[in-house]
Amino acid sequence: MKSEIFLIQLTTVGNILFLSLLMVAETRRLNNLITPFNVAAAPFIFIFLLSNFVLIHFDFPPVTIRSQLFIVGCLLVMWSVGLVLSRVINTERLEPAPVYFKFAEEFYKFDFFLIVLAWIVSLITIRKMMSLFHQHGGFAFFGSEDYEKEMIVGLVAHLVQIGKVVFILLVFIYRRVRFKKLTFLTLLVLGLAIASVQVKYHIMFVIFIAFLFYNVEKPVKQQLKVLAGAALTLFLIMNVFWLSLTLAWGTFDVFRKDIWEFFLKQTLNYFVTGPMVLDTWLQHPAVKPDWTMLIVFFNFLFFVTGNYLRYNVVPLVNLGFQQTAPDLYSNVGTAFGVYYLIGGIPFTLFAVLVFSAVSYFLYYKSLTKYAPYLIFFNLLFLTMGLLSFFVQYFTLLSTYQNSVIFVLLVAGFKFINFLNRNINS
Repeated sequence: MKSEIFLIQLTTVGNILFLSLLMVAETRRLNNLITPFNVAAAPFIFIFLLSNFVLIHFDFPPVTIRSQLFIVGCLLVMWSVGLVLSRVINTERLEPAPVYFKFAEEFYKFDFFLIVLAWIVSLITIRKMMSLFHQHGGFAFFGSEDYEKEMIVGLVAHLVQIGKVVFILLVFIYRRVRFKKLTFLTLLVLGLAIASVQVKYHIMFVIFIAFLFYNVEKPVKQQLKVLAGAALTLFLIMNVFWLSLTLAWGTFDVFRKDIWEFFLKQTLNYFVTGPMVLDTWLQHPAVKPDWTMLIVFFNFLFFVTGNYLRYNVVPLVNLGFQQTAPDLYSNVGTAFGVYYLIGGIPFTLFAVLVFSAVSYFLYYKSLTKYAPYLIFFNLLFLTMGLLSFFVQYFTLLSTYQNSVIFVLLVAGFKFINFLNRNINS
């Protein structure tokens, strides 16, 4: 067993060095730390190091050599696509330019409309939350699995998607808003409303997009501090969720050691178990339907045609819960693992190639030419790449809802600006 662990650790060191060298090469080539490859690779480097040198001493399984090589192979494909596409687009070196802040110049006059919309979403969401507490015995219901099930259906579920886009837009225009204090308060309340649904990736997405928006054009040294801050923010967000659950259960006590152990274990289980579980997935035959990645479109087609059939995506993108440590279970195996379950190595290669090509195209174009839609979709793909250590997001309806809502709102704002220019001229 010791020799096996030593071999795993030796491989881990080699893979960390290899990925680090690729990150350095990409950073120097693009003069930017925040790139599609770098944001995807950095979490895996951290997970490899933490899992195989620390957590294995606390009854967590290691990230096996097979899982490491599979992940590194996928990341190498991403890096290679970025290099090739930079030659095709003829973008050898990107110099930071204030392209992104032009967004605020174009749309800051819609701040009051967005603030009103944000408060409507927040108040309706909070009202439903309080109504559920009233119906089910108070705040303790917040710690029940049924609470989330109640919050992710109906009007509130769709309003939260609008709220996420409004949050992003307010962040984008914050530098030029006319009501800064009110906007800050609005973002705080709206963020709490989004988080109250208990779907963790909702709030994580908007916070990461906000981080990236304000830092993708900064110098590399500043970006290092920001990425460290983003990691700390993510850690704190997750622990706020666990804290709220223990408060709802009535078990929180600042002096109880087992409560702090619960926070730590749950956070680690959420962030590091994807590459651990991946090894089991790689031993499983690729038997998931080849149309799994299009499941949102199939369900939408059924909806508009009046067909009551709906595909449940959950069993199609994982193999169920597996034990990762004593009393801890996980059903995630990284974004790459989902691709493998669907179609094995060939589909994984295809999916990574497509995702990488779109990511780098948006990245290069959004940093060299101002376009509101390029900015949003670049940040969206960067965020999905950043969270690829966890899962993929193409089978979630919210990914497409957010995109459509953003496009519609911005198109409406642009049309109003067009009318105003013509009236004034």
